[in-house]
Amino acid sequence: MREEVFITNVVKCRPPGNRPPKPDEIAACRPFLERQLEILAPAVVCPMGNSSTRALVDKKLNITRMHGTPVEKDGLVYFPLYHPAATLYNRKLLKGLEEDFSNLGRLARGKTGGQTRLIPGEE
Repeated sequence: MREEVFITNVVKCRPPGNRPPKPDEIAACRPFLERQLEILAPAVVCPMGNSSTRALVDKKLNITRMHGTPVEKDGLVYFPLYHPAATLYNRKLLKGLEEDFSNLGRLARGKTGGQTRLIPGEE
């Protein structure tokens, strides 16, 4: 399973002080990320946290409302997740992240014929 997963960031270097990346930093790295997605052609892209969800899906989205909700955009399926580090600071998010990971597996297995669907009840 690990060989089926590719993890990257919307920026290719850590911003000073581990702060969220600024729009110009994301813009500078975006061509590299887009090329990676083009080469890998993933079934599902999982932006983790607000920064990546806003950069990849919609700058107005909020991860608290959008986590675990598949979004199709530009021929890709995005499945925003809480950033795992956020669960270290807010343990209340852990249950939601675990549920989203479970749904992610069902989503990836149910992606067929260019359509995305969750497979109800599959465990």
